[in-house]
Amino acid sequence: MKKIILILNGSHSEIPLIKSAKRMGFRVITTGNDPTQIGHKYSDQFIKLDFSKKKLILNIARKNKINFICPPAHDLGIVTASYVAEKLKLPGYDTYKKTQTIHHKNKFKRFCKHINFKTPKTFNQNHSYEHIKKTFNVDKMIIKPTDMGGGKGIAIAEDIDTFKEAISVARKVSKSRNIIIEDYVEGQLHSLTTYIKNQKIIFYHHDNELTYKNPFNVHSSFAPSTLSKKHLKNLIIELERFSRKLRLVDGILHAQIIANKTNAFFIELTRRCSGDLYPLPVEHMTNIPWSNIIIDTFTGKNVLICKSNNSNKLCARHCLTALKNGTAKKIFIDPEIRKNIISQIVFLKKSQIIRNFANQKYGVFILTFSNSNEMKEKMSKINELIYIET
Repeated sequence: MKKIILILNGSHSEIPLIKSAKRMGFRVITTGNDPTQIGHKYSDQFIKLDFSKKKLILNIARKNKINFICPPAHDLGIVTASYVAEKLKLPGYDTYKKTQTIHHKNKFKRFCKHINFKTPKTFNQNHSYEHIKKTFNVDKMIIKPTDMGGGKGIAIAEDIDTFKEAISVARKVSKSRNIIIEDYVEGQLHSLTTYIKNQKIIFYHHDNELTYKNPFNVHSSFAPSTLSKKHLKNLIIELERFSRKLRLVDGILHAQIIANKTNAFFIELTRRCSGDLYPLPVEHMTNIPWSNIIIDTFTGKNVLICKSNNSNKLCARHCLTALKNGTAKKIFIDPEIRKNIISQIVFLKKSQIIRNFANQKYGVFILTFSNSNEMKEKMSKINELIYIET
């Protein structure tokens, strides 16, 4: 009889995980609020249930006698998965308490302060704009809900009015109604995804992250990143120190970073697969089956990765969006970029109404390039080369 793995969503982001689990011979159950999401068609069974409802997810896990649980590409999902794994003694997870420490932004920031881990300065959420500005000599701040990902509910405050509005929006978006207020840091966004074993990094992959209309919602990325060797070395040392301090189990440790010429700060860490088909460019560049490794981790297998982190390949990822709201007509792909596309998943419906073009994604394109100049030049104008005409 096939062993059962519960994957806590079925969006396009979970497709690589679902496919890998199926190839490995598992029976795959997916959950989520939306049965129309494209990933569910690849699973064996779909159960309509909000993956943030941890006690309800635990009930269906018991009812369906699952053997393993895999988090989705969402912070709320890994918190639930960790809760279920702890109750059912399933492999691949830190304790529920440690998972909350990493994935709830307020708890993460407190722990970072405790171990002197380099993140943007955090201010008391009950303090006024005037108090923060006067005390810390800060004019520009960023306000976030503590428990959401994908840039949801995040805003910049530069005066009293935008400060109050940003706090109101962040509290409404947050499931727990909690927020954090941080110093705004100028720089380039990066991802650094790693695999830790015995609190040592045995593999890493790094890229530049690009945004479009919403500066907090990653829209595209390309690798390798433009991080300096000094920054990269220090970031890896710090991630290993974080792993030791929290005594993390073996598995993925993914970081989002903002860096400039002088400094690099950790914005957040996660212990789950990143979204928007993130495993595919990793696999293309490294020849390492990243999706399989993720499934192996959450099914209790011993993961061995033998690979140099020096790759001559270049790879990028671009999420399909529209340039404005309206009714979708067709997907425009400039002949200039067509030769660079190596794979794609598109889930745009015919004549689909697009109302929130800055945040909605309707597909993902994986691209490769012959040299870094070509990659940087084309990715700098990627929204003019691939988009939805409305």
